[in-house]
Amino acid sequence: MSSHREAPGIAKDPVADNTDTYAWVTPNNTVTIITNYVPVEAPAGGPNFYEFGDDCLYEINIDNDGDGRANVTYQFRFESRNTNPNTFLYNTGPITALDSARNEIAHFYPSFLPDQRHFLYVARSLTRGGPTTSAVFVGSLDCLAPLGMYVNFGNASGPVPQFDPLLLSQKGSLFMTRPTLVHYTAKREDLLAAATDLFEVVKSGNVKIEIAQRYPLKDAAQAHRDLESRKTTGSAVLLP
Repeated sequence: MSSHREAPGIAKDPVADNTDTYAWVTPNNTVTIITNYVPVEAPAGGPNFYEFGDDCLYEINIDNDGDGRANVTYQFRFESRNTNPNTFLYNTGPITALDSARNEIAHFYPSFLPDQRHFLYVARSLTRGGPTTSAVFVGSLDCLAPLGMYVNFGNASGPVPQFDPLLLSQKGSLFMTRPTLVHYTAKREDLLAAATDLFEVVKSGNVKIEIAQRYPLKDAAQAHRDLESRKTTGSAVLLP
């Protein structure tokens, strides 16, 4: 966290400048946290104030056990929407309610409530990885311990979004690979070794292959349609 404008790096990015964070216990024994961004906003700097950056990831990290690592992280990504294209002003008068007609630029963000059953929390408890997030890709990186390896395989849920490689450094000097089987089995000896290893772990019972769908051979066309429409999970077998 930086304090106002003395840090040279954050001085160039004021919408990401976290100037103050406050936390206190309320009378009903819950914790209230307030954080503010964009420092030194004065009336003379108008007429537009207090916009969040659409390209910023805002985080509040909470360490519950004193080890210097976040146990809970709240994240916010804002989207700004101009509700009145006829003006460049942030507001055209006092804003007294969220739905005020004078609020010309509104900020929206997806809500995420921490859930100990969420895969990010479960994985982080095993890897002692970094803070959690609701994004699938970034959240997967956050499950990793420092120097961990992120392996992306398959595109069933879409491609990985474009990202700055610096993100891997920021998340703990991570490694990332996108393998495909053909490169690992290009040589005959590599193919045989991989097949042998696979059948050994299957025979040992350490890996159990579950058949989720069975189709009579006459229903092969339906099996293909189910696969194409992503109605299947796991292995599917055609029976003669």
